[in-house]
Amino acid sequence: MGWQRGRLAVTSPGDAVSSLARTVAPYGSWHAPIGLEQVAAASVFLPLWDLRVDGEAVFVTEARPHEGGRSVVLQLAPQGRARVLTPPGFDVRTRVHEYGGGSCLVAGSTLYFTHVTDGRVYVQHGDTAPQALTPRRRLAPR
Repeated sequence: MGWQRGRLAVTSPGDAVSSLARTVAPYGSWHAPIGLEQVAAASVFLPLWDLRVDGEAVFVTEARPHEGGRSVVLQLAPQGRARVLTPPGFDVRTRVHEYGGGSCLVAGSTLYFTHVTDGRVYVQHGDTAPQALTPRRRLAPR
């Protein structure tokens, strides 16, 4: 692969040489064959700072752009399969990262997590529905 007078020449063993024309355009005005939504939808983000280990079980949070950016907790099995623990309607995130806060904690088969929409802490035992542990927030009057 190399530049040749404004063209990128790509060579592969056994293949013919192909070239891509170079187009010059002002910043931000070029045409892209794919949009940002397509790029984001194809990505999965696993923040390693939210990795949890309990015995032989490994838990991670996964950001899901195709679900509006919702984050879920996955349990990773030794065989490489992942099981989603977070039911629909819950978004396992918090806004206190600047204080070193995490979004979930696992103890045995019990998951504790914060739901970003209401800021409450929830507990989920195994496959049961999450139950709120903290009361609804009351905003102070201004």
